[in-house]
Amino acid sequence: MSISEKQLIANRANAQQSTGPKTDQGKQTVAHNAVKHGIYSADIIINSPRLKEDPAEYEHLLTSLFEELKPQTLLQEHLVRKIVNSLWRSRRLIAAESAQITNQLEEIDNKYVYVSGHGFVDDLDDPDNNAIPPADKSCVISNEVGAKSIPTESFNTNILRYEMRLDRQLTRAYTLLRLLQQGQKAKSPPDSDVAF
Repeated sequence: MSISEKQLIANRANAQQSTGPKTDQGKQTVAHNAVKHGIYSADIIINSPRLKEDPAEYEHLLTSLFEELKPQTLLQEHLVRKIVNSLWRSRRLIAAESAQITNQLEEIDNKYVYVSGHGFVDDLDDPDNNAIPPADKSCVISNEVGAKSIPTESFNTNILRYEMRLDRQLTRAYTLLRLLQQGQKAKSPPDSDVAF
């Protein structure tokens, strides 16, 4: 369906009146208008009230790997960025696992309280609760701490799946980068200081 010349001129005139957002917050908001799922998002650094990643750390990682891997073409640069992004996301996995374990251990902190002279008790209203002898209670708590220091099975399954996916992406990107760089070296002219 095509539009008339008159409508096209009117549309262009209207477009000239739109100047877009003026504030930094407005500009930041419209920058994500087309983002549906974030897979192709340029913003890999999380900046939310609950989690703020340091852009300087990401830049340091990017700069360090650019210096180390020395990409020579746009494709090689893309592969180095994939490597950096895989490593960056892998750091999040470690943080997520630590947070999960911390949450599980907080359940124990909320369940038991140490009362001087009584040891750990699970009922502050009755610190003399003798349902479980103090020595056995300490063993029960130690067992619970041990069990809670490992992520739950469902959480662990998801983390491991995501970690394996990131490892595959990292390995593929690194392997392809090295193959491209070796192919480039094979095509380059011999050094000028080689004596004949």
